[in-house]
Amino acid sequence: MIIIYLISRLYSQGIKSFPAYIPLRIGYSFFLLDKMSSKQQALQVLTDAEQRSPPIDQAFILFKYKKVIEDEIAENQNDLQTDAIIDLEGEASFMHNYRLCQAYIEKCCLLHMEFWSQIQEDQPDLARINDLGSKISLAIKITDVQWNKLRKTNPNNAKGYRLYGKYLVEILHNREKGEELITKAAKLSEMSAGNPNFNVFAERDLSDESMPTIIISGEQQRFGLINSINAAAASLFGYTKTELLSKNNIPL
Repeated sequence: MIIIYLISRLYSQGIKSFPAYIPLRIGYSFFLLDKMSSKQQALQVLTDAEQRSPPIDQAFILFKYKKVIEDEIAENQNDLQTDAIIDLEGEASFMHNYRLCQAYIEKCCLLHMEFWSQIQEDQPDLARINDLGSKISLAIKITDVQWNKLRKTNPNNAKGYRLYGKYLVEILHNREKGEELITKAAKLSEMSAGNPNFNVFAERDLSDESMPTIIISGEQQRFGLINSINAAAASLFGYTKTELLSKNNIPL
């Protein structure tokens, strides 16, 4: 990362020193595109080069690569629109499975109520109790299958965990598992609400990263502190990982 930053600075200084040298600008645009994945900035560099009245052969190169980048940007925008459609379809699928799960839970609840009502009769109908018991067992299995479908549709939606957790606690009296799901729902709600105390990178392991990598905190209370760093990055600065963790990145 440091090397890429230094090369970028060299290109910038070179262009300032030799603003009319078009091959340097073309090389810089390739660098931005290939090493920094910055299509918009690469496109701007090529556009600036075009405005300097380059020779016909260089003008053709500029036109050609501008067209390639513009097509890629347009394609990415189309992909984003497609992703938005997929997100809407995913939400619709989740709500469909959620309503089905809710309906099965309600059915299971009604069967349990009728079962216990029969048990409390002075002369309970044993055949009816046996029939209700079979229906309850089947309803529980169907609800469980529907819950798994719901969870697969969107494994990070708090609403589903809260629904099934309350079902486990209040209907099946499985308090341990139910409260575990309700707690998970609460955590997911905090994450989606942008809880400032939640740090998505806090436990990320960078040991397998081959390139020097540092993750800096953007939280208000830890702003600018190093959350994670791998050995490759630490060695660049002449420190160990332990010496740099939770330290301010400014002195580096």
